[in-house]
Amino acid sequence: MYIRWLLPKELSKKWWLFFLLIFALFPSFVEALDSCTYHITSGSKELAYYQIANKIGSASGEAICAKESTGSLENLINLFDDETVVAGLVQSDVLLDASRKHQEKLNQLRLGIPIYQELVHVIVRADSTAQKLSDLGDSVVCVGKPTSGSFFTSVQIKALTNTPWVAAKENFKTCMELLSRNSVDAVFVVTAPPIKALLNKVGSEYRLIPLPSIEAEAYKVGIIDHYPMWDKKMDPIVTISIDTMLVMNDDWLKNNLRIKNKLAIGVASVIEGLDPHLKDSVCTKQYDNYGMALSMVNRQACKLGYFGQDW
Repeated sequence: MYIRWLLPKELSKKWWLFFLLIFALFPSFVEALDSCTYHITSGSKELAYYQIANKIGSASGEAICAKESTGSLENLINLFDDETVVAGLVQSDVLLDASRKHQEKLNQLRLGIPIYQELVHVIVRADSTAQKLSDLGDSVVCVGKPTSGSFFTSVQIKALTNTPWVAAKENFKTCMELLSRNSVDAVFVVTAPPIKALLNKVGSEYRLIPLPSIEAEAYKVGIIDHYPMWDKKMDPIVTISIDTMLVMNDDWLKNNLRIKNKLAIGVASVIEGLDPHLKDSVCTKQYDNYGMALSMVNRQACKLGYFGQDW
């Protein structure tokens, strides 16, 4: 070996042991360099939650990163159980249900801001005969892991529309793989468009089917019409819109003011990008709190988001 030839014979064995130790520890060393001290619990890397959490973390200027999870239900659990989690993204229907069933426990958390509106996507193959949700009765629909917001919403929609599909409980990436192999009939996912897995594939490989109007708290009418890869001949898809809320543990933040201030800077970067009407709604409390009090980060982030970081 070249390295052995370059080293003195009496030292070569020691050096070989040294190099072996370095190679063995190198992956852990790299992981330590990449690790973050604090996290915003989010969702799948393939969907919008993870991207928005990373944006907030990067803008904060602190070691705050997105923490991948299965979605909203797991995010609530992480907010209670994981001391490295400073905030989490949670669907409003999940929050509303938790506020009714676990109000005392939920009182530990506070509402930051509504981040954006998510849309229910019901995805089928382009060659599917399903044209509307009721056509999926007795079909196999992949709806996400049981701790995901998509799974929670699918249970509600299934009951409200009386559509007796069979649920496959897999993560979104696996769901799309199963759909591409025709192993499931549809995929049900709640996220903000566009979905990367559908890029340049709507119309050719997949279709989106509309949802009926549903009268239920936390559910509003939504429209899917602005995919970059959208076939111009296709009509907009009527679906259900659900607010995404940024939730925080204020009790923890009160004892970590530096992180609270950094998190406010990250949240302000999101507020700066909102259109004026939505910015007013977020920062003057003109939205449904879903049974939760506002976080102290809300006021601080709104000042920065409106007037800039030197305000």
